[in-house]
Amino acid sequence: MSVNRVVVAHFSPTGGTKKVAMALEDGLLDLSPKYRYQVITYNYLSPMQREQRVPEFTPNDLLVLCYPVYFGRMPSCLEQWPQLKGNGAKAVVCSVYGNRAIEDAERETITMLKEHGFEVIASLEAIAEHSQDRTLASHRPDKRDKEQLSTMARSIIEKVCEAEAKNSPLPSFNVDTTTPYRERSKIKATPKLLDISTCNECGRCAEVCPAGIIDRHTHEIIPGMEHKCMGCRACITTCRVGIRGFLCEDNLEIIKQMVNIKELNRARKHNLLKWPGA
Repeated sequence: MSVNRVVVAHFSPTGGTKKVAMALEDGLLDLSPKYRYQVITYNYLSPMQREQRVPEFTPNDLLVLCYPVYFGRMPSCLEQWPQLKGNGAKAVVCSVYGNRAIEDAERETITMLKEHGFEVIASLEAIAEHSQDRTLASHRPDKRDKEQLSTMARSIIEKVCEAEAKNSPLPSFNVDTTTPYRERSKIKATPKLLDISTCNECGRCAEVCPAGIIDRHTHEIIPGMEHKCMGCRACITTCRVGIRGFLCEDNLEIIKQMVNIKELNRARKHNLLKWPGA
């Protein structure tokens, strides 16, 4: 059974994960004429995109799922995604992190995809700028990263297509589902509308919020929903007039928290491609 389509899907609140996804897409496009498959890109950041624009997968598809790691976990908003149905499609998990650690995020995401009917046949760890402090893993993925990621993508598609040509099934990941995941860190501060007088009421912040917790009329987080904020900064990144952000005291606290993390993770970490059983 041949691969007819590769779906490169990215959840990218601040743009780093999208850059990783595009580097992988470049490698996949290089070999699409040889193996005759289609490559499409899918953005699944907002609740509406995850509910209404999910591609219909078949056993002839390969999903490359790129997502950012938050405090060692998969984004919490992906825990409930009933519209995602693999129907036997193959999948590659790409965990993107800010040069700190992946911890439970990879096995959590592999488990989620398996529960949705995918066979996870490869896993990538990729570096992008840390979303809380852009000086950690600054400018990554850089040129070297992108070239390496493209090479990894070509390796994956070659292995998949060659296995299918030989009618040799690829192994899929089996992960530990009994050990509890680490507890999700509680966000100590949420982004605010810092200057309502200059807000142009475009509604982009509410539209892109992955958790769907920003009121479309007030443009503030809905009271009582603050605990669902992941600290992803999508609303800050998308604000064209630059009036969303953190209060000064919150910014100072974030900077203070990042000092030790930066000190322990200054050395350049590398992108990794992993296969089941390796």
